Order: sequence, then structure tokens, then C-alpha cells
Amino acid sequence: MSKPVRDTLKLLLLLAGLWGFARLPPSLGANLILVGGLAAGGIYALLNLSRLFAFLSYWPGSLLYSVVVVYLCKLSAQRMLNARFGIEVDYLDNAAVVYGALYSIPFSLMLLGVYLLLPQWLRRAAGRLRPGAAPAPAQKVPTFEPFFAAALVCCAGFALQQLDEGLEYALIVDAMPASNCGPVDAGTAWLRKNHSQCYRLQGNPLTGTFSLQQVDSPAP
Repeated sequence: MSKPVRDTLKLLLLLAGLWGFARLPPSLGANLILVGGLAAGGIYALLNLSRLFAFLSYWPGSLLYSVVVVYLCKLSAQRMLNARFGIEVDYLDNAAVVYGALYSIPFSLMLLGVYLLLPQWLRRAAGRLRPGAAPAPAQKVPTFEPFFAAALVCCAGFALQQLDEGLEYALIVDAMPASNCGPVDAGTAWLRKNHSQCYRLQGNPLTGTFSLQQVDSPAP
């Protein structure tokens, strides 16, 4: 079969597929797009595990991650805790560090997804910033790479949303059972908000009994 004939058949099959897709209900069509995109991204990931492992071995120790990303995520977590709960920065010791480290994971996935969506000439320019880096393994099914990148961005966005909804759990890291906020009580921890108020933390997040209550408690 000659090349013009093959190209014509491919075009006819594409048009037939588009015609059939247009006749599907909108909800079914959207679900098919989502499932197809995730499947393509999963296939790309499975066939390019060596490239993914090469990135995982490089990224955590890189200057960009260990200094810039982690610091920005810690700073962002500190600002969010202060804005949402009104806790003065002097009383936030470890919560911003722990939650900043958690934030850095989906943020890194989002950076990787955005990087993979960049034009090749920009990616080559970025690669020149790492003159001593080992070359990445050969890429397989490169046409599926945009689906993998989009899946990374979507997963990162979902993870950031879940972390944002559970932000109050970060306060557990800095809360103490013995505090000048209130008496020692089993299952209760205290975290000072400011000079005149505290937070009382009770219950267990794993059992769904966690509660956060603001109380008046002037510092001595």
C-alpha cells in the first residue's frame, strides 16, 4: 500500500472517529477524554521508568529543590497558617517546616509537568544550566509525553487541594500537652495563638475525632 493511500486512510479514520465522538453524550465524551488521557500518561510513565528514576535521583539533591522550592514552600505554609488561624509567627516552630516539606512534593510534580509542556528549545536551554549532568535515557512514545505532563499537573493540583483542606492538622506538630495555656489533660494539647489566646487541640485525626477550639488564656 502506497504512502498516499495510507495517509488518506488515516485521515478518513480520524474523521470517522471525530464524527462518532461528536455524537456521544457530553458527559460520556468528557469521561472518555479523561480516561484516555490518564491511560496515555500511565503508558508513558511505564515505558519511561528509567527516565523517571533518573529525575528522582537528581531532583531531591538539586540546588533548585533543596534551597528554592523547599524554602518557598515553607514560607508559603507559614503565611497560610498565620492567615487562616491568626497564629503569630513566633509560636510556629515546626508546623511550617513539616507542611512546607509536604507542599514541596506536589509543587515539584507541577514544576515537572510544566517543564514537560515547554517547547523543546526552552528545555534544551534549561538543560545547558546543568553542564555536568548525565544524559537522560532515551525517551519512548514521546507523543504521549503531553498526556503524562497534564496528568502530573492535575495530580499536583489535587494533592495541593487536599493539603490545604488539612492545614489545621499541621498545628499538631507545635502543640504541647503541658503549656501555660491550660491544664494538662489526657488527649489535649495546647498551642498559643498570641499573648491573650490559645488553641486547644483534642482528638485524633486518624479516627475523625480531631477538634480545634480557640480559648482565652492570657500569657503569664
